[in-house]
Amino acid sequence: ISDFREKIKKGTVTTLLYHGVSENPLDRENIFSGDLREQMQMLKSQGYNSITLSDLLDNYQNGKPLPDKPLLITFDDAQRNSYIYADPVLKEFGFKAVMFVPVMYIKENSDIFLSFSELKTMLDSGRWDIQAHGLSAHDMVIIDKDGTKADFLVNKKWLYRESRLETDEEFYKRIKEDYQGCKKTIEKEVSGAKVIAYAFPRNNFGQIGLSNY
Repeated sequence: ISDFREKIKKGTVTTLLYHGVSENPLDRENIFSGDLREQMQMLKSQGYNSITLSDLLDNYQNGKPLPDKPLLITFDDAQRNSYIYADPVLKEFGFKAVMFVPVMYIKENSDIFLSFSELKTMLDSGRWDIQAHGLSAHDMVIIDKDGTKADFLVNKKWLYRESRLETDEEFYKRIKEDYQGCKKTIEKEVSGAKVIAYAFPRNNFGQIGLSNY
């Protein structure tokens, strides 16, 4: 917890990104639920105030002041364990969080991912904001005739029928349609959600993994 505390700087919007939450302290893929609670308890004791993305946007666009020690808590991938284990902690300390949703994985009765009805329950609690993490953008695309796969958002797709890569126009159209489709689906399936933010899958927005662009 001391290392965690040292990473938080004054005069900034402290932003935390989590994925899954686990009850197993030896889980290397997800944060242990006990560690998450300890971190939230420390932040609360130090006077941090959680904000929403709407708060941040209002500050950026209109200059509306943020509270002292603003804190933005985010979760990627809409994993069920994030909601199950994080929601009680958020409720305990009066914090809010953002869930970035990869629409392609959302379905009813999944053991791993949340459903749209569960996302609606989260939104209605007032503790969760529901935002975009891609329609199909979490998937990979084939980028050459040999079937090599690479990140969806930053690589041109190989078109087998024409034996060529996408043009710039086709590439931009595919990316735009994926984002618009994600936003449209979330706002349709999760009544009351307003998508204003996008989390790039694998944090790749063009600065890494460029194979053919």
